[in-house]
Amino acid sequence: MAFALGYYMLIVAGEGMANRGLVPEVFLMWLPNLLIALGGSLLLVRADSFPATLRQALTSLAQSAPAIGQGA
Repeated sequence: MAFALGYYMLIVAGEGMANRGLVPEVFLMWLPNLLIALGGSLLLVRADSFPATLRQALTSLAQSAPAIGQGA
């Protein structure tokens, strides 16, 4: 939901800026698509660099968290 809402907000903001003539229309209409493609690419590279299953991630998280009742 958050991604869809963010995408919509970028489109609406871009349309408003384009109507006022602040930035070229073509750039503003493609900006949300470019930002999502960049974010997806970064996540893909990160996932390739740090492969882990959900079970491995949760086990690692549980081992790094201090036990309840023990001082830090």
